[in-house]
Amino acid sequence: MGQEARPPLLAHQPWQRRAALLRLLGGSLGLALLLWAGLGGGGILALFALLGAGLGGLYLLRTGWEPLRRLGLRVELLPDGVRVGGVFYPKGDFLGLEGPQGPWTWLEERPEAIQRFKVHLAPPWQAGPRFRLRFRTGEVPLPLDLPGWDRLLGHLGLSWREHQGLSRYLTTATGPAWLNGLLYPPAEALEAWEEARRRYRRAWAWIWAGFGVAAAGFGVLLWALGQAWATAGDSGEASLPVPALVAGLLLAVLGLALGGLAFLGAFNVGRGRPGWVVAFNPLRGENP
Repeated sequence: MGQEARPPLLAHQPWQRRAALLRLLGGSLGLALLLWAGLGGGGILALFALLGAGLGGLYLLRTGWEPLRRLGLRVELLPDGVRVGGVFYPKGDFLGLEGPQGPWTWLEERPEAIQRFKVHLAPPWQAGPRFRLRFRTGEVPLPLDLPGWDRLLGHLGLSWREHQGLSRYLTTATGPAWLNGLLYPPAEALEAWEEARRRYRRAWAWIWAGFGVAAAGFGVLLWALGQAWATAGDSGEASLPVPALVAGLLLAVLGLALGGLAFLGAFNVGRGRPGWVVAFNPLRGENP
């Protein structure tokens, strides 16, 4: 006799843990640099640094820490119900999906307006919309970053397209939520999402490469200026290492141009039409 088939198990993927950790660590480093620069400047700069660090910290809690807390979730799809976190909920007790509770960042297209696209930003202290599966015996959160969440709904007899609130949320959510793994696509959109994820990683590779070259250029400039300062201290006359200064300046300009153009191409911040990263949504046939 063959072994009895195990029920399907839904769980987060390893890359989602890495992505959440990178967001948390990278964001924490950025906040530390912001505080260092702002507090070092004093005055109004220190005030803005504290304000920015506070808002950034709240954003990191929502996009880094909260996803990490969910990664241990396990959902089993059983013939007569579901087991979520070790608790069994019968199919017959399913009452429906509740939500969304709370605002979210979404992209509005306004064909008749001068500025055609408008991004509505949710407050960074908001955890985002929450959806809950309601059973007679209790409620269970529906984490939309869980691979197979749509399969879970289908197992309970509900399609995400049939729920007005969930459908509106998913079809208006902006690209960073999808591409950073805060939202996992339903099965029918998986291929488009995977292709966009590859493109997103390439975009960030160019951005980091550009800023890395710029950092190297600034390093060369600082070294050259340090050499000139040391020479002036010894002889009383400054001797500028012109080749090093020129090389450092060229590297800095080249790196900023490379990283800046890659960033604008992906995000296009503040220029009326969103970049492809902001506009991406795997559930739309066409993206702006």
